[in-house]
Parts: sequence; C-alpha cells; structure tokens
Amino acid sequence: MSLHPRRTVAYLAGACTGGFTTATLVSVRRRDARGAARWLVVALLAGALAVAFEEAAP
Repeated sequence: MSLHPRRTVAYLAGACTGGFTTATLVSVRRRDARGAARWLVVALLAGALAVAFEEAAP
C-alpha cells in the first residue's frame, strides 16, 4: 500500500519543520536574532504546509 502523494508531502513538510525548529534553536543559542527569526518563519510555514496537505489528503 502506498501513501497518497499529498500525505507524502505532508510528512516531508512535517519532518522539515522539525529540522527548521532545530535551526531556530541553534540560532537562538548563538544569539543570532535575525537568523532565529528567519528560521522560525520558515518552520512555521513548513508546519502550516504540513497541516494543509494532511487535511487535503483523502
């Protein structure tokens, strides 16, 4: 049984969200406010994409 393509994208975006969140935490630890803000925005967008594709999958 294979996954629906939208569900595959949702899982990939969810995994990326975790990575981007980790990058945010590393930037905060390095006291790089601009980098942290940038990674946080990317993480939030990836999370929103994951939720959208999960809801769109049958």
